[in-house]
Amino acid sequence: MIVLSISSVSADDLQTKYAGEVSGDVNVVTVNPWTTSGSLTYDIPSEAKDIRSADVYVNVYGGSAKNTYGANANVSLKTANGENQIANESLWIEEGSSDGTIYAVNDHINKCYSDYQMHYDITNSIKGLNGSSITIKVDTFKMENKSFDGKIKLIALILAYDDGDSDVINYWVDATQKWTKTNVTTIFNTEKLSNINGANLINVALSSGDGSFKVNGEIIGDPIVHDSGNYYQYNSWDISDKMKKGQNTELLSMNVGSGSYASLKNVLSVLKVNPIKANVSLATEYADTCYAGTNNTISINVISDKKEKYSIELLADGNVVNSTEIELDGENQTILFLTDPTVREVDDSTVNGADNVKVNYMVNVRFNDVVVSSANKTVPVLYNGNLGKDLSYPSSGFASFENISFTGDIVIDIKNESSYKSGSTGTIEIFNVNLGKDSTIVKGFIYVPYNWFNGKKYVENETMFNVTFNNQTICPAGFHRDQSNLGNYGKYGYGVVVYDVTNSIKNGNNTFVLNKINPTPTIYPSTLIYMYNTTGSEVIKNIYIINGADLLSNTSNNAGRVVQANSNININSKDILDAKLYVFASGAQTNEGNIIINNNVFENVWNGTSKTTDLFATDITDIVKDSNDIRFVATGSTILALQQFIVTTKDAPIKTSVKPTKLSTTYDSGKYFNIKVLDNHKKSVKGLKLKLKVFTGKRYANYYVTTGSNGVASFKKASKLSIGTHKVEITTNNKNYVVKKTISYIKVYKAKTIVKAPKITVKFKKSKYFKVNVKNKATKKAVKNIAVKLKVFTGKKYKIYKIKTNKYGTAYLKTKYLKVGSHKVIVYSGNSKYSIGAKSSIKVRW
Repeated sequence: MIVLSISSVSADDLQTKYAGEVSGDVNVVTVNPWTTSGSLTYDIPSEAKDIRSADVYVNVYGGSAKNTYGANANVSLKTANGENQIANESLWIEEGSSDGTIYAVNDHINKCYSDYQMHYDITNSIKGLNGSSITIKVDTFKMENKSFDGKIKLIALILAYDDGDSDVINYWVDATQKWTKTNVTTIFNTEKLSNINGANLINVALSSGDGSFKVNGEIIGDPIVHDSGNYYQYNSWDISDKMKKGQNTELLSMNVGSGSYASLKNVLSVLKVNPIKANVSLATEYADTCYAGTNNTISINVISDKKEKYSIELLADGNVVNSTEIELDGENQTILFLTDPTVREVDDSTVNGADNVKVNYMVNVRFNDVVVSSANKTVPVLYNGNLGKDLSYPSSGFASFENISFTGDIVIDIKNESSYKSGSTGTIEIFNVNLGKDSTIVKGFIYVPYNWFNGKKYVENETMFNVTFNNQTICPAGFHRDQSNLGNYGKYGYGVVVYDVTNSIKNGNNTFVLNKINPTPTIYPSTLIYMYNTTGSEVIKNIYIINGADLLSNTSNNAGRVVQANSNININSKDILDAKLYVFASGAQTNEGNIIINNNVFENVWNGTSKTTDLFATDITDIVKDSNDIRFVATGSTILALQQFIVTTKDAPIKTSVKPTKLSTTYDSGKYFNIKVLDNHKKSVKGLKLKLKVFTGKRYANYYVTTGSNGVASFKKASKLSIGTHKVEITTNNKNYVVKKTISYIKVYKAKTIVKAPKITVKFKKSKYFKVNVKNKATKKAVKNIAVKLKVFTGKKYKIYKIKTNKYGTAYLKTKYLKVGSHKVIVYSGNSKYSIGAKSSIKVRW
């Protein structure tokens, strides 16, 4: 036997304190034999896959603090591998006291007052023995020449293990013998812990009576487990509500006994703290994709083992973009959605297969401002082609194709689901046309929609099909495509090819043959559309066509966006009798879409399958405008929005016959140029405004006249035209009437006149007048304001005077300047529009 005699030392020197972290648990098992022989049997949990530490503590009552008492002890361990003695101890030391001083016997035994406490690390002896039992046996016996008591107060095992999951349990062990008549303090270094869910404090005191305990200044209260024996008190408390984030945890143990011998001695204190076990995951709307051109709503799944209120925050590239508070029940998974409001630009980098910009999304779960769980993923930024072409790159929508007028009707022939061709090399379709003898084709088109073009292997364009119609090769008249842009199949194309078959279509059966150049794509049922004229029709129809292809889908849309293709059709709505809207789609499954025109909603308009081409047609007479906004709304799975028409009906322009007079007249005769207008029923056309283009040589002037109740329009200014022949072109700007350009002539001659120029005799240098009066011979009205010329002779010589008629048609010449004698006067016209001629005389005398 080796006897050690050393001075008192600190508990830390004896390594009675330690801490650790495990994923499984920390089990504390104790027995209080109070005899000289005792044992502890323990079943190692099967889930203890990795035993991180296993420490045995044995406390033996020596009988007295004095060195006159001593004992020997044997400690053995029995496992599945057999039984081995692990220690043969001599429990005696020269020094001792009754004031709580701790004395080291050796490196694993110390003495406090009258008790010896032994420590054994048995970790290596039981590793790999999970699921089996072990027994620790202790026997004490008399030491030679010493008084002996040797009762075993405590056999304890503290076993810490990992179970292979991601849980975390932090623990602290203080196996210091702490004797007091007042109180002692145990400090657990928990200041670095911020995430605290539950905390379990176990304390073993080897005293005749129990103490009172405080944690962080607060009385603990009743334990959840209490056991007492001979000088043995075991307590286990839930102190979760006493823990302070970022602070050490202080256990104050207080002696509450009375009497001179009352004391309290702690020998084992264990604190176990498990953090909040939370798990969070995140998912973008479409697998691992951030949408460009719109916000993004992230789906978050979170669960926690602590019923509490948590803060959930969403980060994009390290910046918090949204957050919320949520109550978790501590048991069930909760799904919530947070929206990243950032709208990232749609450009060439957002195309599937390009060098896409990446976004890192992270979700933090916070409790008391501490992150208790987080998840993140880095995803590319792509435009979502299923949301409509407004959010695609390049952005393109429906385009105006044709505006066509016809007098018959429109015929639409859509092939059924049996024409859906997924694996074949092409298709042959028969379209039957049945027109009456009075009808002729105006225009005809075939639309071939398709899907699932493998753009990764082949070139997708308008020449991907070889097409004949009635054995004539047909070239495309239009090509439109779209793609989802998402995932592995994001570049697979959906679209439509348009063929103009106007020159090949015929009455009877028409054969359409399409051959694929490549094994791809799949072909939806095709559509023949044609318009025709009918002789004698009293109406005229106009079709306004826009073409396009927009792939839509309301899936992967956590944000609840309205998924739609936007378009506009401009028409002339004046004087229409009715209007009808035609909207086409492929893959239009039952009740998976709405059509909105000019804010009028038509719900659940489709009734097809994923393999059909369908038509929605409706009367829009009461809501049509010159500019019509159309929204093709997708409410379900994949649908391909296609061509759209508006067809209007108006009264056909009335055919007329125009019968103008041929007018020959003298100037200002007051005669009219009359035009008679009759309709195709030989009835007079009233109120039709005609345009007269009246030429004078190469120059012309426009005049407008309107027919009266008798169908006659009169050009009242005809005789006022200049002298000569005038060509007249007769037309109208009224679209409701057909007026073929009609040509006639107006001839205007000089006006004949009645001239009176009475002879007069006057005195020399007296103020008298020679009068000339002019009247229009045709109208007998005075001709006013025209020039009249007088050739006045004096002998053989003459002088010409120019005078002007007044409102009475009379012109005056003063005679006071004429010489004495007889003067012959010849009167003639000074105006090109009038023929004037007369002879007279003036006699001047003294």
